[in-house]
Amino acid sequence: MAARGDVASSAGRGWVTLKKGNLPVKTCVTCERPFTWRKKWARCWNDVRYCSERCRRNKPINQ
Repeated sequence: MAARGDVASSAGRGWVTLKKGNLPVKTCVTCERPFTWRKKWARCWNDVRYCSERCRRNKPINQ
C-alpha cells in the first residue's frame, strides 16, 4: 500500500509508487495550462488531452 502523499498506479507488471511532487504533467489542448496526473486517469493517461470537462466541451474546432 502506498504511503500517505504517494500515488499508486498499476503500470505494466506491478504497482509503481509516485510521490506527489513527481507526478507526470501534460498541457491542456484548450487552455494550454499544465495539469498533473490523477488516479482516475491511471488506465488512460496516454489518451488524456484536457484538464477538465469544461475544456473538453470547449475544445478547439480544428481538432
